[in-house]
Amino acid sequence: MMRASIGTATRRASSVPPGLKRILIVVGLVATLVFAAMAMGAVKNYRGPIQQGGRVTFQTKVKHHRTKRVKNFYFFDLKLTCDEAAFPISNKKPLNFPVPPMKVKHREFHGTFSQLGGTGRVTGQFTDHYKHATGTLRVHARHIQGTNFHNCDTGTVDWTAEKQQSAG
Repeated sequence: MMRASIGTATRRASSVPPGLKRILIVVGLVATLVFAAMAMGAVKNYRGPIQQGGRVTFQTKVKHHRTKRVKNFYFFDLKLTCDEAAFPISNKKPLNFPVPPMKVKHREFHGTFSQLGGTGRVTGQFTDHYKHATGTLRVHARHIQGTNFHNCDTGTVDWTAEKQQSAG
């Protein structure tokens, strides 16, 4: 009789039904994943027109409910006028040269870039609730490397962008 009881454990009665226990575990795991995703930071997408023609797109890095950086700033169909001709340019296609990431301080950001002998400057400012942004952009070059184009300039152009709705 003693041998029969060896190896058998007595189960303690739980006050939580087994089905509810599984649900609580799943809810806890989901809450942990959501908290981890929020702690890593969110990315917000912006898109809008350049007043003189073309468009801009960029992303912001949000951490702890504060917009920290503007990254992946691209412009498309921006008119560049050189001594020889005028034509639209982009820093995404055919070459992928985004403006380097820019810190956001007091809702404002600015940055410079240089590629293929040209230089540029971006400035921007967010509205009160980060729903819109406005700014300026300029690209210029004395000579574009690998081409016969000289004294090229877009002039300072104005752009606006609106925060895009996140999918989901």
